[in-house]
Amino acid sequence: MAETEGNLLEQIAEIVKGKGAVPDGVEPFAFCQEILPLLGTTDGKLREWRVYGILHLWTVRREMSNDELRTLLRCVADKDHLFLGIGATEADTVYMRAFSVLLLGAFVQAHRERPFLELKEIEELAETVIRYLDSERDLRGYVSGETFWAHATAHASDTLGELAQCEELDAERLLAILDCLGRNLVTTETVWRHEEDARAVTAALHALKRERLTDDQVRSWLASLVPEARFEGELPGVHVRYVNARNLLRCLIHQGEEEGLPDALLAQIREAHGQLPDR
Repeated sequence: MAETEGNLLEQIAEIVKGKGAVPDGVEPFAFCQEILPLLGTTDGKLREWRVYGILHLWTVRREMSNDELRTLLRCVADKDHLFLGIGATEADTVYMRAFSVLLLGAFVQAHRERPFLELKEIEELAETVIRYLDSERDLRGYVSGETFWAHATAHASDTLGELAQCEELDAERLLAILDCLGRNLVTTETVWRHEEDARAVTAALHALKRERLTDDQVRSWLASLVPEARFEGELPGVHVRYVNARNLLRCLIHQGEEEGLPDALLAQIREAHGQLPDR
């Protein structure tokens, strides 16, 4: 077993050294299946710089057939990967979940560049990622110098942003993505400090720029972000929620201006920011 693992690590190192080129005699789909369990390793360098890098690159670069990509996607999104240990708050299973949800974004990127998924598959994937983010309870960002990042909220936001750019998704699905981002980022559980809010805003802007939502839908979503009070209720939770809402709206304004969001849409966001309670 140790010898087999050693050989696998040597192959991974060879691929990284070769800048992701598929070595002679290596079948990409089989190799991706073989290294997938290492996506959950606590060795941050191995997970992030090597295993995830190969899986992401070979997916985006379409080193596998469409059927193989579908099969691998379903595996990444299953209970042993995306939902492994779901509900735990400080367990090592978060690495598998967090990097599985990030890897799902690579499949969406590959699909957007050259479609290989059916409408139903895209819709089901969006529902799965939303269900995952709603269920995730480990909100850690950077964990340690050995294990590196968990960052599940940011990673899920990135993949929701990829999905929001899919032309197949209608207004109802885009609104579901926005609602998911809102309820998970404007939380009482933690104040985000590793740019989770900025990553979520990037995803939200992808949805908003599709221009499929009505003014009333956008206004209603923005209103859902604004807390009724800043300090009334159980502390520190109510104040944490206020800070998250304020930061999210500020990010929406700043990033929206940078990306040339329509003036009318920016005005709606500024209006929502102006509704934040003083006390």
